[in-house]
Amino acid sequence: MTLVTGIRSFFPIIIALLLLVISSIPIFISGLSAFFPVVDIMIIYYWSSYKPRAIPDWFVFLLGVLRDGVEGITIGISPCVYLLTKVAVMASRRFYKRGEFLLIWQGFAIAAIMGIAGKWLLVSFVMDTPVMLDYA
Repeated sequence: MTLVTGIRSFFPIIIALLLLVISSIPIFISGLSAFFPVVDIMIIYYWSSYKPRAIPDWFVFLLGVLRDGVEGITIGISPCVYLLTKVAVMASRRFYKRGEFLLIWQGFAIAAIMGIAGKWLLVSFVMDTPVMLDYA
C-alpha cells in the first residue's frame, strides 16, 4: 500500500473529522448556523449511499460520541441516531443511487429530518421534558 492509497482510504474519515471541528466553532454569521447541524448526517448520507465501506460503523459511532461531547448532551444519543440513519440510507440506497438530482436531495431531506427528529426525541426522553433545539 502506497502513501497515496493510504491517504485515499482515510479521506472520508479525515474530511468528516475536519467538518465536525469546523461545525463546532462558534461562528456568528447570519444564516450560517442553519447549515451546520446536519453536517454529520450529510457525511453519513453521502458516503453510505455511494461508498458504504468508506465509513465503517465504528467510525459512525465514534463520530456520534464526538458530537455528543461537543454538544454536551448525554453520550450515546448521536451514535444511536447516526447508526440508524446509516442503516436506513443503506437499506434504501438502491432506490435513489442512480436517480435524478431531485430524488437524491429528497432522500437526504428525509434522512436529515428523521435524524434531527430522532435526536430531539431521544434528548427529550432522557431529559424527561421537551427540549428546544438550537438549530435555527
